[in-house]
Amino acid sequence: MNFKAIKYHSIFNDPYAFAKEIRQGKIEHYQLEPGNFSGELTQVVSDQVIVSVHKMDSTILQTGTGINEYITFLIPGNMMQDISWREQRLSGKRIGILKSNMWHFAVTPPNFFATPVSLSNSYFNDLIIKYGYDENIYKLIQQKEAIDLKPEDAFQIQQMVITLCNSKEVDYDLMTIALPELILKSIAKIADELPKQISRTRDIIFSKSLAYIHQHLDQKTSTSEICSDIKISERSLRYIFKEMIGLSPMKYIKFIKLNKVRKDIRKAKSDMDISMIANNWDFNHSGQFAADYKKLFGEFPSQTLKG
Repeated sequence: MNFKAIKYHSIFNDPYAFAKEIRQGKIEHYQLEPGNFSGELTQVVSDQVIVSVHKMDSTILQTGTGINEYITFLIPGNMMQDISWREQRLSGKRIGILKSNMWHFAVTPPNFFATPVSLSNSYFNDLIIKYGYDENIYKLIQQKEAIDLKPEDAFQIQQMVITLCNSKEVDYDLMTIALPELILKSIAKIADELPKQISRTRDIIFSKSLAYIHQHLDQKTSTSEICSDIKISERSLRYIFKEMIGLSPMKYIKFIKLNKVRKDIRKAKSDMDISMIANNWDFNHSGQFAADYKKLFGEFPSQTLKG
């Protein structure tokens, strides 16, 4: 098979622009940490294999879906990093498996570093047959959203991706043969192990509460309403949010809605009334809204509009 690959590299000061350039899914970013954003994205893209290195310096909510007809292995770039993804926690050896059009929902910490690998479904299935692996690998991948690799294997995959993204010339054999083969071998080593319960109750509750919040963003949502829906006490919910992202549930909602306002302002015409956009997201006090907006994004809404 003849592979051609193109390398893309960009530096960003806006999380939304960063998300738009991601080739491994349809992703949106929401800034959850006050201050200026800085990010770096390197991608090597071919018809069958996509590898990338993602770096961001702020706490970011990522939402969206995986790339159509591809399977993506979400590999943390920092072995000590802990990422909240769906109902899982991803670390150096625990990787996520994002299937075709599967819902992607993650909260990434400051100094985020990831090295995801995407393989087309058809190519990945061809490789399973080519290398003579049995159906256990296919079943494991279809049944799991996250798996624990051997630490040395996770590290080796990560290093291959970094090498590919840092090289001036694309190493086709490394990208299309050695890397996919290593991923398969790494999964095969743990395919026969007994299934592990890798979701903590806390992660499940956090994921469900985020899902409820985002389903009701067009409404005024209270902590008590969230707790009533997912059957948890308000004290426990606040504790979980504080532990997971360092924010209270209501502050999280405010930050998400501020992100929505910013997105709408960016799409608006230069003579648009900003207060109308703010009111659509329940910000009715113009002075407080402007102060909260500047604290989160480092600029006033009027500056974004002129932007």
